[in-house]
This record gives sequence, C-alpha cells and structure tokens, in this order.
Amino acid sequence: MKKYIKYAFSRALPVLFGYIFLGIAFGIVLQQAGFNFIWAFCISLFLYAGSMQFVLVPLLASAASPLTVAITTLFVNSRHVFYGLSFIESFKKMKTQLYMIFSLSDETYSVLCSCKNEDPEEKNRPAWFLINLFDRSYWIIGSVIGALLGQVLPFDFTGIDKSGRCRLSLKKSPTNCRLLLLLFWLSTA
Repeated sequence: MKKYIKYAFSRALPVLFGYIFLGIAFGIVLQQAGFNFIWAFCISLFLYAGSMQFVLVPLLASAASPLTVAITTLFVNSRHVFYGLSFIESFKKMKTQLYMIFSLSDETYSVLCSCKNEDPEEKNRPAWFLINLFDRSYWIIGSVIGALLGQVLPFDFTGIDKSGRCRLSLKKSPTNCRLLLLLFWLSTA
C-alpha cells in the first residue's frame, strides 16, 4: 500500500499546485457572493466540478431553479462522459468504479492517461483511486481555505472569478493564460 501512496502522491503533485490556488479562488468568489466555508466544503464535496462550481456561484446568488442548475451542469460537464468512456474497462476492474467515475476531473483524467501510457498492464491501477482521492482533497481544501481567506482579507476581489477562464485557457495555450492574467492585473492596477 505504501508503494501505491508514494506513486499516487508523486503523480498527483502537479494537480496539487493548480487545485489549491483555483480552489482558493473559488472559495473567495463563493464567500464574496455571501456563502461561507461550509458551502464551499459541501459544494466541493458533492459537486466537484471545477469550472461548473464557478458557474454555480451566480446561479446560487440569483436563486436559479434546480432545473436550471441541473441543465447547466449537464451542458458544462458533458465532456466527462467522453473521458469516462476511455477508462470504462479499467474502472470496471476496480471495486471503487463509481467513485472513479464521479471524481474524474480534467486534470485527473490527464494524470490517469499518463499512468496508463507508462503502465499498459495497469499494475499501478490500485493507485488510481488514491490519485483521484488526492486530487479531490486538494480541491476541497483549497475551496475551504479560499472561503475562510475571503472573510478576513481586506482586498477587493473583483475579477478573481476570471481564474476559471484562465484554467480553461491554460489547457489550450499557456500563453493565453499569461496574457489573461496580465490583462487582469493591468485592469486592477
């Protein structure tokens, strides 16, 4: 088991740095909309949908109907269906297959693809559950920290919700993300 923990942590480490900071941004956005750290914890625990969580904040703040939230979530996260299909045979062999499907994020999918490519026989498959667990934990911890920081930091957080856009831009081009952050910085200076 120790071998799998070490393997999983080393593979999930890059996600840690992204999720902690994006989670903090989400928590701050949520807190600025009037929701406390308990909301950040619950949303991150039960929804765990990254970009959809950023979209959810104004929906919650405007008291959107559950149907609107459900349809929006379906459209924003429909890409996960395709991710899941590429791992369906591997997940079927796992006792934790439902958790694996639920917790498969964009970043975790990338890490698992890398693991699968370097280990075609999937000898490290037991570590995949831990990778998902670590990644999800990073997001939850970041969200709660952000909501708590949002209560005590005396800054104007206008525009921090753009970090979700940066996350999507980073996937396409790191340069676009840097430009977006530069424009954000210039607009708030």
